[in-house]
Amino acid sequence: MKRLILALTLLAGSWTSHAAATAKPSPEQLRAANQVLAVTNLHSLTEELILELAQKLPTAKRQPFIELARRTVDMEQIESLTRQHLVEQFTSEELRVLAEFRSTPIGQSITEKLHTFDISLKAHIQQQVAQAVKRLIRQQATTSTDG
Repeated sequence: MKRLILALTLLAGSWTSHAAATAKPSPEQLRAANQVLAVTNLHSLTEELILELAQKLPTAKRQPFIELARRTVDMEQIESLTRQHLVEQFTSEELRVLAEFRSTPIGQSITEKLHTFDISLKAHIQQQVAQAVKRLIRQQATTSTDG
């Protein structure tokens, strides 16, 4: 059982993102990241996240949380972090293409749908992993009682 927990912990750790040491972004890369930011509605994304988080709270605490979050979230910091992550993850060319794509109606539609798709897909994957872990635990319990 300890090995299973250790393996799952290591596996989960490998999935978490961590900032890798990267070279200083070029001016071209920063311009391209700014183009992506220009066609990305960070305010809307932040508002959606605040509302999603609020739904996890007891009803009486939701509205105070929403009001507090709206007052205290630092959009400049979110924009700065977004820019930083963009230049860490994408090349200048990828950022330019992403900005061009997101600036089109079809690109906007796909981007919106991908968000919902990703959430749904992750939920299905988590469900499958949970079922697999339950099966492994049952198998290990059966094996340890047999042996």
